[in-house]
Amino acid sequence: RCIQTAAIGIYKKDKSKDIPWIALEVLRERLSPMFNRREKISVKKEKYKVLGIDWSECLMDDDVYFDKEKKSEKYEDMNKRAWQFYKYLIKRPEQTIAIVSHEGMLQCLLNIIDSNDKCLRRSFKNAEARLCFMTHRK
Repeated sequence: RCIQTAAIGIYKKDKSKDIPWIALEVLRERLSPMFNRREKISVKKEKYKVLGIDWSECLMDDDVYFDKEKKSEKYEDMNKRAWQFYKYLIKRPEQTIAIVSHEGMLQCLLNIIDSNDKCLRRSFKNAEARLCFMTHRK
């Protein structure tokens, strides 16, 4: 669903080759035994090949992160994934980046950002877009 949302909201056929589109496992929604299992990457590559997505950061074809023990992911683990993504994000050369993910992961990401902006702290609505300006201090 996330790729479909990004395709509707961002994808431009005439500019798709100029803009990097990268799939990342760490931006997945909270892992749960009842939902949020993903398809194989090979299936996704075929299904969305027209979008020119870079799948190189998704190292396993199978969904190895889905908990076979039927336990929901702890929020602490989601926060760790948010930090992993943040470290990845600050190394990117682009000045403008669109992040498309699910509400839970976006909320974790915004919670690790030092900000007093109440708009950033409220829960996301379905298909909501927010504009954020970030500056990384070393």
